[in-house]
This record gives sequence, C-alpha cells and structure tokens, in this order.
Amino acid sequence: MSLCQEPSDAIISSMPLRRISSLLTFPYKFGFPALFGVVILNMLIWQKWTLSSSDGFILIVAFLMPIAFLSVTFWMFGPVKKVLLDEKNQRLYVSNFRKEISIPFSEIASVSEFIFSDPARITIRLRSPSEFGQKIVFLGTYRFGGWLAGSHPIVEELPALAAEAAKARLNVKF
Repeated sequence: MSLCQEPSDAIISSMPLRRISSLLTFPYKFGFPALFGVVILNMLIWQKWTLSSSDGFILIVAFLMPIAFLSVTFWMFGPVKKVLLDEKNQRLYVSNFRKEISIPFSEIASVSEFIFSDPARITIRLRSPSEFGQKIVFLGTYRFGGWLAGSHPIVEELPALAAEAAKARLNVKF
C-alpha cells in the first residue's frame, strides 16, 4: 500500500508551494516531440521524392535525423514531471500534466542528477512505488552555467528534508 494520495484542490490552494521543476518542463515534454513530429510529417507528405540514386544516402540521413531526435527526446524528456515542494506539510506534489499526486518526504530514498543535460534531469527514487512508479524524474530549475555550476542545490536539499521527516516520524512513534 502506498502512502501517496491525490490532494484536494482546497488543500493545494491554501498551501505555499515552491516549484522545484523547471518552467521548461512542458515544452521539453510536449513541444519538442510535436516539433520533430511535424518535421517528419512534412518530410513524408510534402517532399518530392525525385532524387537520383546517388542522393539516396543523403535522403536516408535527412529522413532518419528527425526520427533519431524524436526518439532521444522521448527517451530523455518523456518521463519528466512537474514537481512542487511543500515544506510545511512535508510533501512533494508531482504532476504528469494529467494527474497530480502527493508524496511524503519520508518516502524519498535517494536523489540523483544527470548533469549533462541543461536543465539538469533530477531523479528521485522512492522507498515504495507511487502511481508514477518508484522513480520521479524532473527537470531542475535553470541555473546559469549548467554542469559547470556544480550539482543542483535541490539534489542535496531533498535528502536533507527526507531525513528530517524520517526523524520527526520516529519521534512521533516513540
């Protein structure tokens, strides 16, 4: 049984939430795939396929590049979520833009990042599976300098909040 639950609208509207995922999450998740999809459809529908056989290799490369970009975009940004943090109630609010769930800080097992993407892809691994699975991937808020600026601050902040929540939970039980 998971400790994750759907928050009610009345509860969310009265809480001070801090967005820890990038504002670019929606364009990366939906905009770029749509753009590459339009390019592929344009190539399929409107291109005149009257090239000589010597241009066959160029045609194949020109057609495969948008498909490769679309595949990489889906792989990198398909699973990203919008994440909000509520320190007062010790919860993360995670949305896939269709559904939003609430995850207590005490469910956070570890936090890691993939620094070679800008904005950084941050992965939260949970102790037990949620409706979105056992890991939550999101794009960290933008920081100037990318990986040269070092680790994203939220990568250290979330485990500290989880440890604090676990400590408070232990104090309540005894």
